[in-house]
Amino acid sequence: MSLKYKVETANLLVYQVHDNNRSHIVNLENKTCSCQRFEYDEMPCSHAMAVLSKRNLSCYKYCSYYYTKEAFMATYEDSILPLGEATSWNIPDLIRNIVVLPPKHKRAAGRPKKQRYKNGLEAKAQVVCGQCHQRGHNKRSCKNDPVLKPPRKRKRS
Repeated sequence: MSLKYKVETANLLVYQVHDNNRSHIVNLENKTCSCQRFEYDEMPCSHAMAVLSKRNLSCYKYCSYYYTKEAFMATYEDSILPLGEATSWNIPDLIRNIVVLPPKHKRAAGRPKKQRYKNGLEAKAQVVCGQCHQRGHNKRSCKNDPVLKPPRKRKRS
């Protein structure tokens, strides 16, 4: 991914990364990038990775402690004790008498959203002309002669 970027040095810690028609500023000292993914994810974005690759620096130094093995192990350090049988639980009456119902569903106004968002790699559906039945244009912009369908034979009953 970092191979398509052109990296220019502003100073030892600030770099300008060019990608086709876009340009991003990466600051290694502050762990920031103008795309803001570096700060948001707390791990190097693709622009920062291009800079780190050019300088032969380890990307692990620029990742948050949150992504380390030590942080993962610390998450599960404390043990979770089993609760035992439900009959032996001490539940206060105030909580025991509360009835939790599902939320009331209110349909939103307007057209419903699509169930699924298409991946960027999925091919876009091509338009098919209703006049000449070729792909890539519609009936309104068609410059071809119309294709006549043969007449359908009637069924006898």
